Amino acid sequence: MNRRNFLQQAMNAGIALPVAINGMSVRAMAQSPIVQSMAGLAANTDKILVLLQMQGGNDGLNMVIPLDQYARYSTVRPTIAIPEAAAIRLGSTGVASTMGLHPAMTGLKSLYDDGKVTLVHGVSYPSPNFSHSRSTDIWMTASDSNQTLVTGWNGRFLDVAYPNYPDNYPNPAMPDPLAIQISAQVSTIFRAAGETMAVALTDPQAFYNLVNGSGAANRNAAGEAADNSLAGQNIAYIRQIQAQSMEYASSIKRAADRATNRVTYATNNPLAAQLAIVARLIAGGLKTRIYAVQIGGFDTHVNQVTAGTPIAGAHAQLMLRISDAIKNFQDDLRLQGVEDKVLGMTFSEFGRRVEQNSSVGTDHGTSAPVFFFGKNVQPGIIGTNPSLTNLVNGNNLAMQYDFRQLYASVLSQWFDATPDELFAAVRKEPTAFAQIPIVRRTTTSVRNTPIGANGDLGMLRHFPNPASSLMTIDYKLPTAGMVTVKLFDVQGRELSTLRDAYEMSGQHTILCDVSSLPQGVYYYRMQYNEVLITRQVVVQR
Repeated sequence: MNRRNFLQQAMNAGIALPVAINGMSVRAMAQSPIVQSMAGLAANTDKILVLLQMQGGNDGLNMVIPLDQYARYSTVRPTIAIPEAAAIRLGSTGVASTMGLHPAMTGLKSLYDDGKVTLVHGVSYPSPNFSHSRSTDIWMTASDSNQTLVTGWNGRFLDVAYPNYPDNYPNPAMPDPLAIQISAQVSTIFRAAGETMAVALTDPQAFYNLVNGSGAANRNAAGEAADNSLAGQNIAYIRQIQAQSMEYASSIKRAADRATNRVTYATNNPLAAQLAIVARLIAGGLKTRIYAVQIGGFDTHVNQVTAGTPIAGAHAQLMLRISDAIKNFQDDLRLQGVEDKVLGMTFSEFGRRVEQNSSVGTDHGTSAPVFFFGKNVQPGIIGTNPSLTNLVNGNNLAMQYDFRQLYASVLSQWFDATPDELFAAVRKEPTAFAQIPIVRRTTTSVRNTPIGANGDLGMLRHFPNPASSLMTIDYKLPTAGMVTVKLFDVQGRELSTLRDAYEMSGQHTILCDVSSLPQGVYYYRMQYNEVLITRQVVVQR
């Protein structure tokens, strides 16, 4: 058994996590100036993403009804079309008046009216695949349809944003899991190269009880230390993993115990139950950045609606569960006082075909709507009702937005992702996918705290990364000020001062020679007037 193979298996089971950093204790690392700087940022981390997966391929046309094409819609869906009078119009004038939500989605409509919902039409990808497993993989990994990846877009993003995980975690800067999936196991979406960047749990107490029974870290049941043989080393490592897993289990349980849900969530609704857990953990102060929840049942080939009553049936029940769960969750966050921290996003592997089939259902299709929800969304509608006549691939809706545009937009606008993080997540240059306005720019995360009246952290960048010889650091100052840039190793030891000068406003460049540094992870810290900014660099030969 080697370390990486063990980690891959253990992380799939929701286990993670060495606590020492390069042999230094957490207490020793806490004294490091670079870690103290990073810990200060982490303590104020206030942006969380919640991903809601609709498994099976959601029928977007019955979720958001194109009322401006209702004659065509009702013709191609003679027994499953939502009655025009029953649809909940998004507005009384303009584009919104041409769109109606499924009548079961009163909760989501209430959030829309409150300016807490963004609807994006026609989301898919070029050359779509109609297989559940393959299309899910494409959405999870952010790959092209003719490309196979084994790592997920969230996993790669977190892998760059939090270097050396799991070896350096938990630590003072990030004491909690990077991501949590409310499920029995972690999906591909959180997989990075060799390990999974998330913890899977179905209940905080059950997870704590499971891990807490794992025993002492480096001794067997008789209290004996493992010997120094290869087998003994593997045993010791397994015990270390168990002990370190307890740290995450304890932090999760503490967060869950610190908060109680402020609303009564919908009963007989597995999605609501999952979001209730997420709300408790967020309100309890867990610093986890990304959560994933899921609800199945969307593969509605047969009996999508109740015969003779198209507003009832399997799909109607799913729409009710999603709408109620999101409304409960958003109300809970508001009452907990943490609503500003959270952005939610729905997704499904594909939509359904335009025409109903002979089994009172719909078959696998292409594009479908995506919803973003939260206090800080840019509210409204992006895109237009899909055309029911200008079809592609036979009987399918045309794509308006590539799903990776949404990914890039969320990471950039919500997490202020660096170009390296964006590239890792979407596997393309950041400019390859034009962003769409999802997040209100009146709010800022810790990572895009302004460095001046007219600037933000996006003005600081470095390339290439990884670097092997010469690295360039570019930054733009909105006003003149004192600039100090220092380079540190992963243990927080200062290696060199790259810049220490009073500089005028405008663009500036630093050339940093890393050719003499050993391979590994380093950090540079820029101080501009009263603001500290930390960036991670990888040196690789």
